[in-house]
Amino acid sequence: MKQLPDAELFSKLRDTIRTGTYVIPDRLGYRGTGGPGLLLENILGFEPNNRDGPDSGKWEIKFHGGSSPLTLFHKTPEPKGNMHSFVRLCGWPDKHGRTSFRHTIYGKSERGFEIVSEGGRILIRNLNHRDLISPYWTHDTILNAFAYKLRRLAIVHGSVTKKSRTVTYESACLYWEPSITS
Repeated sequence: MKQLPDAELFSKLRDTIRTGTYVIPDRLGYRGTGGPGLLLENILGFEPNNRDGPDSGKWEIKFHGGSSPLTLFHKTPEPKGNMHSFVRLCGWPDKHGRTSFRHTIYGKSERGFEIVSEGGRILIRNLNHRDLISPYWTHDTILNAFAYKLRRLAIVHGSVTKKSRTVTYESACLYWEPSITS
């Protein structure tokens, strides 16, 4: 993992925003919604990864180009091994015919799921299968992941034009030392 001094990272971010519009490569990894973020990491000189730690060793870099939620991190829920049965019972076929469960939930969803905070845990309940063991994350798990990865966060805002496969990096907001208890 390449760690840049703050001044060098901020200079590269300013240069990227000044340049503005970039063509998103038409190759594997760049074709989905994560393409603009992957390109940004490459421009800044970071090796793309899915590790829990910050991209630059110190700062986590995220691209946000619209009104959809921003994924900050992924954590496998507890109890261990529960997701296989949960996906098999509650999932649906993806475009390749495999059973999948990719679902963003705000409160209650149209697919019959709800997210609740209860007894120090955040649970995903299926309202159609109430006897199913709900996947969950403890508050500590979420707070620790948040504090570790997002101690220093740079969110680069921009816009994506799908037809021309371009992204314009427009601004950046820096966040540091989040308050995790208030």
